[in-house]
Amino acid sequence: MCLLIWWPLELTSADKNSNWCYGSPECDFKTWKGKCKTGSKQSPINLEKDSAVRDKSLTPIETEGYDVPGKITGVTKEENTVKVKLGEGIRIKGGGLGGQYEAKSIDFRWGGWPEDNFNAEDSTWLGSEHSIDGKKYPMEMQINHVKLPGAGSTTKDRAVLSFFIQKSMEKPKPDDLFPIYDCIDTLGDDTNCELDSKTTLTDFMIGANMKHYMRYEGSGTTPPCNENVIWTVYLVPLLIPASMIKNFTILKNEEFKEMKNVYRPIQPLNGRTVYLSAGSSIPTISGAALVVWVSILRLIINVN
Repeated sequence: MCLLIWWPLELTSADKNSNWCYGSPECDFKTWKGKCKTGSKQSPINLEKDSAVRDKSLTPIETEGYDVPGKITGVTKEENTVKVKLGEGIRIKGGGLGGQYEAKSIDFRWGGWPEDNFNAEDSTWLGSEHSIDGKKYPMEMQINHVKLPGAGSTTKDRAVLSFFIQKSMEKPKPDDLFPIYDCIDTLGDDTNCELDSKTTLTDFMIGANMKHYMRYEGSGTTPPCNENVIWTVYLVPLLIPASMIKNFTILKNEEFKEMKNVYRPIQPLNGRTVYLSAGSSIPTISGAALVVWVSILRLIINVN
């Protein structure tokens, strides 16, 4: 009973027949009302590394049930997203969260698809909601959690663990496929795609680096945009096959329109503090490459 009382509106299916949407002038983000329009702590935001405050309490978040099979109850295509439904007993704590939270669902955000060249790094198809120093990614995966009884009164009602998704141009091996790879092709309206009973939540996070993240207080990114969310945004993106990203962008809604650009634009920071996890060196692929090249140049200089 308590869990039902604490269940936030953004995590229910009530939005399926609501009057908000993406992409149509009569109901897109410019028309969203309430906190979406008047709030001062809205999400998503651009996360700036240089201005983030390092917080020693932001250690890796502890997970429970993430690696237990049988807790994923299905995958559905809703009006504005693809949702993975989760059963009971998947929880997180620590890492400065201030309490224990239980996972309820996974939502995906994505953009469009380049008509001419998939490698085109233009913003028209980069559909992550958050960005790092202005850089966006093709998709974003958000694991939604709700606060369990016993947490402090100042603890936010919701905790979202968010992962950027980058395209992998390599041909995936069968064991490396994203768990819902096959579901995306078969999802229809009001259908539930069942995954292999051995699938775990951890299978959605292959390659995740749980040590390096940024933290801030914000809101849900869909109406009613309640400002009751503590966001944990991981810095190292997950890699999934490029073909799967395309399959997301060609899904169709009940009106047979392609579900493209299903994300909310960046919102003002409005003076909020963004925190950086303890010991994080903010690793990036380009940063690692830079270190390699600097080492090579030093060897060349020493030889000469």
